[in-house]
Amino acid sequence: MLPMAKRGDIGGAKAVYRDLETYTDYVVLREEGPPSRNLIPLLNDLVIDGKIVKKFEDSKTIRENVINKLKIIKNLQPKISYGV
Repeated sequence: MLPMAKRGDIGGAKAVYRDLETYTDYVVLREEGPPSRNLIPLLNDLVIDGKIVKKFEDSKTIRENVINKLKIIKNLQPKISYGV
């Protein structure tokens, strides 16, 4: 059975990419890949088939990353672009 969209939704797995210069986020179908080369993926697999595939960061590192990103976006207007 194939995944099917509910009314008004677009079916299929999605991927989200961010342009770090403008903080514009792009939502696209996962199999399409990023709309341009200078985008980073925001969604990464942590567990696949019950196995941990990425090391988790400690809370201090996460906190520092969040504070740095908040300083950057303080003067920006984040945007979302839907490519699906």
